[in-house]
Amino acid sequence: MAVAGMDVGHRSIKLVILEDGKILSKKILNTAGETNALAKQIFDQTVGEIELGPSRLQFITTTGGMGKN
Repeated sequence: MAVAGMDVGHRSIKLVILEDGKILSKKILNTAGETNALAKQIFDQTVGEIELGPSRLQFITTTGGMGKN
């Protein structure tokens, strides 16, 4: 089963997706603007790139999300 972790800050969004202790994908995106919408966009894009179906994703944990906007 895969797991995802995301940190949403007002300057950057960091995302990592792991499966069986191996990194499937990791991304850092510098942000300006609506961070929550960008977080959803980068998550959806990354899941599509690594072809991660919903049945493989066990859980998602996040931190941040408050930003300055």
